[in-house]
Amino acid sequence: MDLSRLAKTDLNLLVSLNALLDHCSVSQAAASLHLTQSAMSKTLTRLRALFDDPLLVRRGQGMKASPRAEALHRQLQLLLPQLDQLLQPPAFDPASSDRTFRLNVIDGAYTLFLPQWLPALRAQAPSIRLECFPAQDLGLEGLTSGQQELAITAQDEPIAPLPEGFRSHTLMTDHYLCVASANNPRLHQPWDLETFLGWPQVHIHCQWDGDWLLDAELARLGHRRQLMMQVSSLQAALQTVLWSDMLTILPAAYAAKVAERYPIALRALPLALPIDLPPLQQRLIWHERSDNDPGLKWLIEFFAKAVQQ
Repeated sequence: MDLSRLAKTDLNLLVSLNALLDHCSVSQAAASLHLTQSAMSKTLTRLRALFDDPLLVRRGQGMKASPRAEALHRQLQLLLPQLDQLLQPPAFDPASSDRTFRLNVIDGAYTLFLPQWLPALRAQAPSIRLECFPAQDLGLEGLTSGQQELAITAQDEPIAPLPEGFRSHTLMTDHYLCVASANNPRLHQPWDLETFLGWPQVHIHCQWDGDWLLDAELARLGHRRQLMMQVSSLQAALQTVLWSDMLTILPAAYAAKVAERYPIALRALPLALPIDLPPLQQRLIWHERSDNDPGLKWLIEFFAKAVQQ
């Protein structure tokens, strides 16, 4: 293996190249690495000479990656996390570590899990940092690219097998409850399928989940819910029912948590529904390349044990 060319190359250039291709902007890439714009411009000049390619080309008011740069970007997203892991110490000491963990997090986890996790986490690992990104899907794309290291997700059963190369751990299995404001006058009505179907509802929709099984089954039987509003988060649905006459359906554990702080009423789904809603699994997902990462292994074990306490 001839590594003479690599030995003459400043590997910091690869970090800068990745930032430039992440942002397609010299100024934003400079800011992300705490460099001046002038320094990043000089680095881009060196990179263009190194790869004999323009890498970023002017397009209107912005810049666009060249085809060669796009190919390099895909390789860097796999390579840089591996290099970073190579430089990690062989053991992980949470008490002294100042590592940053990058997480893909569903919004319900901030209410359901973080109150359990954070006090102990701050006590055991006071200097580590959590960089949390909003979940747009299961988080597999971010885990594959190395942009995130761990995803906190929720999925209805039955759950399809993860693609090859991913690991998971189930934190808890949950069910669903109907939630309305405690002052909602509709609570005095008989609680049956007719009342449920006639109650205006706010629906939580996730693009990656598709149509909900309940609505598909109701439609098959000639029924439908009165969906008056659609939102993309549990918190948005909660705030909607607090300030309206609407009803929503939330995971039971989340609903129980928020019921400690908000004036809401919880009801089981009507027994006359044509189907039982499938259980909901709250899971941790990570990529197999992190199997030998002692820091992430510690964090996963910490989260798993904290849920059981």
